[in-house]
Amino acid sequence: MSHQSRNPQIGDLLVVSPDPSRVQWIMGEPANQVYTGIVYKIECDADYGPNKVFVQWSGSQDPGYNIKHGYSGMNIHNLRSKFKVIRNGIDIK
Repeated sequence: MSHQSRNPQIGDLLVVSPDPSRVQWIMGEPANQVYTGIVYKIECDADYGPNKVFVQWSGSQDPGYNIKHGYSGMNIHNLRSKFKVIRNGIDIK
């Protein structure tokens, strides 16, 4: 199997697991809260690739998500403890 990039793509399923202590402190939600959504729009930066990644949430939205700017594509790529990227049914490691 070939290596797949963790750079987000439209249609990717994101499973977001924020820092439990922060979620509980900010939102009063359970420490193990997980948020899921589908990437529906990506704005790219000429030098760095996916810059702004926008998610349509299934249920509640991650408190750290910025509606105006989305997520940083670089954060999705690098922060493996927070972002799980699932593409075509495969967990992209």
